[in-house]
Amino acid sequence: MSRTIVIEPTQNLVETIVARLGRETADWSDVAVVFPGRRPAHFVRKALGSLCGRSFIPPRFFSIDEFIDFVYRKAVPSPKNNLEPIDAIALLFEVHRGITDRLGESNFSSLDAFFPIGQKLFAELEELCIANLSLKTIREQLKPISFGRLNSLPDYYDRFYELVSEKGYATRSVRYNAVANQATNVDLPEFSSLIVAGFLALTKSEQEIFARLRQSPKATFIFQQGHGLRDHFDRLRITEDPGTPSGTEKAEIKLYEAQDTHGQVFALSHLLEEHIKERGHVTEKTVIVLPTADALFPLYHHTLPLLKQDEYNIALGYPLARTPIYGFLSSLMDLISAKQGDRIPAPAYLRYVLHPYAKNVQFEKRSEVTRILFHKVEELIAGDASKMFLTLDEIESLDEVFTAVPYGLHDDSITPDKLKAHLKHFHNETIRKFESFSSVGDFARKASEVLMFIFDRSTANLHPLFRVYAETMLTMFHEIELSLLNGQRFQHVEGYFNFLKRYVASQEVPFPGTPLKGLQVLGLLETRNIQFDDVFVLDVNDDVIPGGVGQEMMLPQGLREKLGLETYRSREHLVEYYFGLLLSGAKRVHLFYSETGKSEKSRFIEKILWDRQKRKGAVTAAKDALSIRYAMELSNPSPGPIEKTPAIVSRLRNSTFSASALDTYLKCPIRFYYANVLRLEEKDEVGDDVDQQEVGKFVHSALKKYFSGFAGRRLTEEVLEQQGLEKMAEQLFSEHFGSEGAGTLYLLKRQIVRQLAAFLVNYQIPRSRKNEIIIEDLELSIQIQHSHSRLEGRLDRIEVRGSNVFILDYKTGKDDAYLKINFRKLDAGNRETWPDAIGSLQLPFYLMLYAGKSGLPVERIHPAYIFLGRNSLDESIEVEFAEDPAERREHFRTIERVIDGLLQEIVSPDVPFQPTSDMQKNCPNCPFNVMCGTQWIHI
Repeated sequence: MSRTIVIEPTQNLVETIVARLGRETADWSDVAVVFPGRRPAHFVRKALGSLCGRSFIPPRFFSIDEFIDFVYRKAVPSPKNNLEPIDAIALLFEVHRGITDRLGESNFSSLDAFFPIGQKLFAELEELCIANLSLKTIREQLKPISFGRLNSLPDYYDRFYELVSEKGYATRSVRYNAVANQATNVDLPEFSSLIVAGFLALTKSEQEIFARLRQSPKATFIFQQGHGLRDHFDRLRITEDPGTPSGTEKAEIKLYEAQDTHGQVFALSHLLEEHIKERGHVTEKTVIVLPTADALFPLYHHTLPLLKQDEYNIALGYPLARTPIYGFLSSLMDLISAKQGDRIPAPAYLRYVLHPYAKNVQFEKRSEVTRILFHKVEELIAGDASKMFLTLDEIESLDEVFTAVPYGLHDDSITPDKLKAHLKHFHNETIRKFESFSSVGDFARKASEVLMFIFDRSTANLHPLFRVYAETMLTMFHEIELSLLNGQRFQHVEGYFNFLKRYVASQEVPFPGTPLKGLQVLGLLETRNIQFDDVFVLDVNDDVIPGGVGQEMMLPQGLREKLGLETYRSREHLVEYYFGLLLSGAKRVHLFYSETGKSEKSRFIEKILWDRQKRKGAVTAAKDALSIRYAMELSNPSPGPIEKTPAIVSRLRNSTFSASALDTYLKCPIRFYYANVLRLEEKDEVGDDVDQQEVGKFVHSALKKYFSGFAGRRLTEEVLEQQGLEKMAEQLFSEHFGSEGAGTLYLLKRQIVRQLAAFLVNYQIPRSRKNEIIIEDLELSIQIQHSHSRLEGRLDRIEVRGSNVFILDYKTGKDDAYLKINFRKLDAGNRETWPDAIGSLQLPFYLMLYAGKSGLPVERIHPAYIFLGRNSLDESIEVEFAEDPAERREHFRTIERVIDGLLQEIVSPDVPFQPTSDMQKNCPNCPFNVMCGTQWIHI
């Protein structure tokens, strides 16, 4: 019979094993040691090295998976090849298509739709298999379940493992089952002793294997006391009493509450810095535990720089989907998916080429050339709405870009022809390569070629982590190319992209390191069976440790429990056991957590606090955790005035002012300073949709083109033809935005054409019936001298109705509230009333321009807005400045005093540019609010 040893949670498992091996020899090659994972073996080897003080032959160490594979190869006469998960999904898909009553009916008929459910299905089947359940038992237990077609799971189980065997493969669970069935026949003659140490939760197959191994006199089982060990003994049919911990825990546990993960990392950095100052270095007896990868990069950038690169070891996987190299591929896939025919949306193209990996592809060993090239492309596209959709050939024919780049670099060796060839080569090696695939294997090969192009030609490889990202991604693509899926095809290119996105979600980037040197950064289960002196655990929140119920399991929890499968409760017990051992074996423990509306401290911390209160004999209100708070400066100073220099005053006195410039000054003199004195402009950006400003420009140009044929002629119902307007607008839209037969541009075109037709039918024609209308001019530019200033403006439309002149200004909006002037509030003699009372000076300003140019009296000039954006278009969309002639003259005189006052104020050297009097109203949408420091103000 085997021996069973139970040690205290405070005892060191590694030292216990070394003590069992003894000092008599330096050759332990006939000893096998089995751990749940691989990491403890490194520590046993180091301890044996210290014990011997010379060279030695260590025991044969196995993780449980390695041990099962070792036994499988010996016990099974004709062992089969391992089946990788991606190959398993290929076989499962073959099974899925052959099952009549299949999961999801027709919803998972394609491979890309089946893949995510296939991953879950494979995991569930493996659990059923490793539980060593008969097909009859599985059918009986699943029979009552009608929802989700899970009662078809036994059919998948039966056909899948039959197909796996036919193909000459064995999954992990199949190997475990085979060993469980052959364990009595395995003598392991090469080993004189077998030590099995540090286990708790076991599957049914593992329980059977261990139960049979316990019959061997060679075997020694070593356990550590902790929560759940007694139940573990019952499952293994061990009759010995596991005992209870003596309660002599030596750990000094400190708790830290932070606002978020970054706060935890900052606090940890401070503690580690103090640790280094106190002891001079950090050994492998210090561990930082990251239960999730969320804190890895904050830790990497803020904490680990306290140490040299060879003074820490990271043994934690990081999600491949979060890496910038996947972000690059994702932007490329988004670009291809957004194509309409052979045309590419400009926003998707720019997002891709402006990715750091793309725009730093080297041109003759210079990366700045490509950056300038792509930014020049961006400038050109942003300034031309007709380039919303482009083909690659059209982009490669933008000669003005290839001419501008050498000029800007002042380098004659960079010619337009070279730049064109460079851009075409980039397109060929990346975008064009991803436009079509013949199979999954072809897709994986081309993706590898794209990454190798970036690796060879871009400065991305200078990033310290790029190589490990690239190696992981390339290894993954190599596995896909060699997998059983390699010949599968998808109907559309998006199918390959969906497949990759779902497969990448299950992949992690390994961080290589030296397991026995310096600070250890480990996941929680990586700490199993190892004792540390100093323990720092981040994210000790209940949704992380022990974690939530999760959604990855297909079978209900109650049924899983009946079948002997893992449940969220069993996972919780496993985490509690190893978390307890980690704390019990340490000398100093620091636990960090965040308490917000979405998360709370772990129940394990609550238990620690409860134990403390019990020891004190009272529930105290004392603060048990140190609160970590940021030192934040939350004050938001208002911008101060900007004084006018003599040069500024001189420039202003020689400037020409428009209505929009005066409106800007009235709202905020500082904004006027940035826009009209410094001439700063917002960078033109290409958005996914056409913005309102572009729509406005198009509507103005369409109306000008249509009505230009009627200049000097009377507008009548007979000449105002709806069909002609619609045809002209559609043609002009194609010239302006590009010709697209579907999508958002098509919908926008239909909306604009419909609205222009409604304007013609419901406003213009009825107006022409009532009045004799003659168009005098369209988009007329006028400049006059007023007082000591020059004023200018461009009037959309001037028409004569009888003896009166109407100045019409098109607005694509529908609300005139922001343009109105409230003369009840306005006092021309009180400067403080102007900003609040005046929405816009545009109409009276145009009245001033036209009266000054023509000499007509104000009473005969009617400035008005035409609101084209209203839901219902009729004659009411024409809104005048003031319909009554006497009232118009009175209001005009008032506004004239305001305009004169603004012009004098603008050029006065004694009046600085002041900030707006209403920040809440004017700052949120101001393009210069970052420069003023008012970006914190929200509507």
